Amino acid sequence: MKHLIVITLLFAFTEMMGQVGINTLNPEETFDVNGTSKFRTTDQAEITTTKIGGLDDNGVFREITIGTNLKLQSNTLSSYGNPRYSFGEITLDYNSSNGKFDNVDLLIGSGESNEDKNIIKIKVTDTDGDSEFTGIKAGANGQHIWLYPLHDKLKLKKNDEGSLGPNQIEANIKTDLEQYDMIELLYDGTREKWIIMEHKK
Repeated sequence: MKHLIVITLLFAFTEMMGQVGINTLNPEETFDVNGTSKFRTTDQAEITTTKIGGLDDNGVFREITIGTNLKLQSNTLSSYGNPRYSFGEITLDYNSSNGKFDNVDLLIGSGESNEDKNIIKIKVTDTDGDSEFTGIKAGANGQHIWLYPLHDKLKLKKNDEGSLGPNQIEANIKTDLEQYDMIELLYDGTREKWIIMEHKK
């Protein structure tokens, strides 16, 4: 009964003040605990967990989005046996450069539309033949992507000075892609080069 009264008063205070602080007179969130917390009963079999959470840099508890390669099932977080790939895309205008594209921006940087995408579909409008990439805007060290041309052939030029040094593609004998082929690239931040990892021709 004592615990019930405390909880009732706590929530009544929350309704009046909007914020509640434990060990603090200046709560910064709806419920602000300055110290440790303990939960005694969390393994209730009849309750299914559907979300997970974590702390940000300010110690605020936030919901965490589960990525495509993880699954939360029966209160257990695990990874899929095989990685799941996600598609992004960019659209280029053939006539703007006669099919030769320098410093191509795949929009895979932080906050960009393809940031978390593994496979980038390459769409070229008004195409009048094959296209060439002299380089791709530098990625993060260790970042890897697959290129997936949906138009005609795509040729990756080796160490081509049409693009800035950090955007260039290292020499490799497998640089030509037919329509609907795929090629995997890895960015080496130390050498500042895109490296062709795998392309079965």
